[in-house]
Amino acid sequence: AHHFAAASALCAAEFQDDLGEILQNEGIKLCLLVEGRRFYGFFLYKFWCPPLKALSIPRIAVEPKYQLLGFGRLMVSWAIQKAKQKPRHECNRVSLSATPEAGLVAM
Repeated sequence: AHHFAAASALCAAEFQDDLGEILQNEGIKLCLLVEGRRFYGFFLYKFWCPPLKALSIPRIAVEPKYQLLGFGRLMVSWAIQKAKQKPRHECNRVSLSATPEAGLVAM
């Protein structure tokens, strides 16, 4: 409950979205990056059936104090590995949405 509340607050702050409402959409799953009681961030993902055959990441966020430490990259890597576990006829790509406000940093 503590980590979900932290993810909900981060989702509201970063995307002005209600995490609970988003999770009511069919197929959307939540992944939390935590260690003990420490919450680092979250992402949402969804597998799309053929013809799309994709795993999409519509939301990903890292707590501001942990940004630029590789936690976002860690979550995307986990999602890619999850997609690779599916047969290629079910999933052959991963897509990540970015907003202009994301302030993307090339590394």
